[in-house]
Amino acid sequence: MMDPKTWVMSLVLGAQVLGLGFASFFPTLVATLGYSSVVTLLLCAPPWMFACIVAIIVGWSADKFQNRCLHITGPILVDVIGAIIAMSTLSTAPRYVSLFMMATAVAGFTINFSWFANIAGETSPAKRAAVLAITNGFSQLGNIAAGCCWPSTWGLSYRRSFGISLAAFAFAIILAWFLSFYLRRQNTKLAQQYREQHGLSEDAEVPPRYFV
Repeated sequence: MMDPKTWVMSLVLGAQVLGLGFASFFPTLVATLGYSSVVTLLLCAPPWMFACIVAIIVGWSADKFQNRCLHITGPILVDVIGAIIAMSTLSTAPRYVSLFMMATAVAGFTINFSWFANIAGETSPAKRAAVLAITNGFSQLGNIAAGCCWPSTWGLSYRRSFGISLAAFAFAIILAWFLSFYLRRQNTKLAQQYREQHGLSEDAEVPPRYFV
């Protein structure tokens, strides 16, 4: 709890959970398209099936390129574009497409835990377990807040709700990149210390301690 990175990670995750609050109200958003209840529920499935495929691709790419921040914020930016479209129109086709785009944010969200495990595990598995528990528990404050951000009185456009989601995602993106840049500096510092301790040359390649 004394490690500042723990609380930065908690805020990153909490902001994303708040931004993803629309997922709990997804049938309500699909209902704004004007179809019957049965059709509305059927239309809820394709966006999440698409998001599952995107999550697999993003997860594979994040592992292949050993990059976390970009793979977290990339899908979130797609969500942001989708939310802007949803705020701007009630037309059926654009609004339904926007729901596909918004659902892809989950692909970035799933990368957080592998990133946080890497960041927190520099001393012991016990610390890694504790940090993951703290960040996950703290992030549920976002779920509590999200429950108040989608009242029916703000429909059918839900512009205020989408605005809150956009603000939360913007905050998460800023903090995630701040954390990434900080970790880059730490990697450089730790690599230099390692070279000095082992008598290596300045240009000797040292694997980075943190994924960024």
